[in-house]
Amino acid sequence: MINNSLSSARLHERSLGYSNDRWAILPNGFELEKFVPSERARQDLRAELRLPPDSLLIGLIGRYHPMKDHSNFLKAAGILGRRDPSVHFVLAGAGVDSANVELRELAKAFGVADCLHLLGARTDAPYITAALDIAGSASYSEAFPNVIGEAMSCGVPCVVTDVGDSAWLVGDTGFFVTPRDSNALADAWTELINRGEQGRQTLGTAARSRIAGMFSIASVAAQYARLYDQVLKRHGARKTAARCPPRSAISLFREVEFCHEDRSSTHQTRRRRPSHPIRHADPRDDQDGQSVHTSHRQPRPSGSRHVLSTSPE
Repeated sequence: MINNSLSSARLHERSLGYSNDRWAILPNGFELEKFVPSERARQDLRAELRLPPDSLLIGLIGRYHPMKDHSNFLKAAGILGRRDPSVHFVLAGAGVDSANVELRELAKAFGVADCLHLLGARTDAPYITAALDIAGSASYSEAFPNVIGEAMSCGVPCVVTDVGDSAWLVGDTGFFVTPRDSNALADAWTELINRGEQGRQTLGTAARSRIAGMFSIASVAAQYARLYDQVLKRHGARKTAARCPPRSAISLFREVEFCHEDRSSTHQTRRRRPSHPIRHADPRDDQDGQSVHTSHRQPRPSGSRHVLSTSPE
């Protein structure tokens, strides 16, 4: 069974009764050729928003959904705004636009209506992401947040809430904080601002290198190839992925399926059944491909920075 996150694998074990002896946790891969650092994007987005070229932008990209906790983000923005009124905030995603009355009311209540930019659903995520100084999430539930990996690919340092695999993804290239703690979120942003442009660029470069080494399309594809190789050997395939010429993942899947069918012709194949009925996907599932589930605190990556909760809710 393949999972794209440790938290998802644990969810299947605890809630659906799957055995953990046949897990393979293979993360999502990111397109380093598509999500790249871009000074041009930085200049163009500020011009689009009619802001000075040196304006500092903090952004969150994600659809409007309770688990994304936009309220937490805006409350933290209000806290930071009182410390540094020059900072601007960018939100993009389905339902995150001026037509969202609830969102506009929250912005007004937290005092950020004049420095908040609601971009709505956009098809140019690489451009928006690369234009940010700081990217992040405010979610109280995630699995493996693609938008964070995309920001890291763009060389943008991130601040995330410690849910799902977010902290593992960021590692020591950014900060992770307690979910639903607006003060901690604002403190982490302040720390990155105080490091200055050079300090943020250093973290951003490290973030992109982390994606390249662990989460690029090429590195994840290699992990899948190794897994297929193991499955082929287990099923007695004459040729393994390592010995065969390069071929598509689909052809590898078909070979595994063929080997399975060949063995099934003489032996009854038994499949492990979960101890609980399989549930259909929740219609509220994250549209970025992540399962909706309660937050699970992961072990903190070695060397990563953690901003302590200052106002637990």
